[in-house]
Amino acid sequence: MHFILRYAFDISYTLPQIVAFWVYTITGLGVYVIFRYVINRKTNDVPASVTAITHFNCVVDGIKQQIPLEQILYIESLENYIKVITTAKTYLARLPMKDAEESLPKPAFIRISRSHIVNTAHIATMDGENISIRDQQLKVGKVYKRYVEDQLNAIRMKNS
Repeated sequence: MHFILRYAFDISYTLPQIVAFWVYTITGLGVYVIFRYVINRKTNDVPASVTAITHFNCVVDGIKQQIPLEQILYIESLENYIKVITTAKTYLARLPMKDAEESLPKPAFIRISRSHIVNTAHIATMDGENISIRDQQLKVGKVYKRYVEDQLNAIRMKNS
């Protein structure tokens, strides 16, 4: 650093610039570490009951809807829209499937294909390639088949 300051910037007395650089670097690192510690501490102190997700939030026809998770049978993708099929009615919302998948709790909802996410509580039967929910047969995608089997087996083991 001395050589750069001396020969590139023609500074004869480089000690103050070097000391200032290190003071600001160490101070900045300290502030960053403290900030990360405080953020992690706040998120870890939140009780599980507060962070538990009970509703799926989406906007339907310009109105914000909160759909209870236990009522959702499955979600179907329609390009940038999703169709949320519940026990009572069907909602159509402008939301990509990826965003819907990320906002749903993982053990209760699993993605079975590019176009479907199902609520595992409402699965009636599953054979090798199909899952039936009520009177609807949903095909398990080839890419998702192993994942779906693993997730459903884990749920069965947990409930046993």
